Amino acid sequence: MQRILISYLFLLIISLHFFSACSELSSFDERAINQELADSLLGVTVSKDVTANIILDGYLRVKAESPAARTVENEVESYTRFIGPTVFVTVFDSTGAIETEITSHEMIYHGSSSRFQFEGDVFVRTSENRTIRSEQLEWNEISKQISGPGFVIITSPSDSITGYGFVGDEDLIRYRLQRVTGEFSIE
Repeated sequence: MQRILISYLFLLIISLHFFSACSELSSFDERAINQELADSLLGVTVSKDVTANIILDGYLRVKAESPAARTVENEVESYTRFIGPTVFVTVFDSTGAIETEITSHEMIYHGSSSRFQFEGDVFVRTSENRTIRSEQLEWNEISKQISGPGFVIITSPSDSITGYGFVGDEDLIRYRLQRVTGEFSIE
């Protein structure tokens, strides 16, 4: 009996020593564990043949279609990347009429800021038959502005202009270019 009691006491002492040694973490180990825990809070969802509708004030505002999409969520941000080869986006006005059509290879939608980033062979056509082509454009749905740092070709029914550094309204009527490289009249 005494031998069993001594065995239990010995196991208890070893267990306490083991657990106390495990609880003492260096600051490096603690940072590494916290980083791993933070990384594990990342959520990723992948979908195929995606149609996403954005409803604003009770009407369909934006419809996005793509072969695939990946949504990433973490503590800092949440976004959805629509992946082509071609992503189709249709923007509607409050009556349901098509306001703008956009195609690109990829689109990233930041829901919290209502920003759309288009990349790769971006083509925008408004209902007034104004167009813009570029490799990269961003549309801020709240401010109703389109911008792009690179080369753009803007075409209206009467003229065409090329340049760099586009900032303008979403109907492509009022805009500016940082550097104009060409202007053409269309007859």
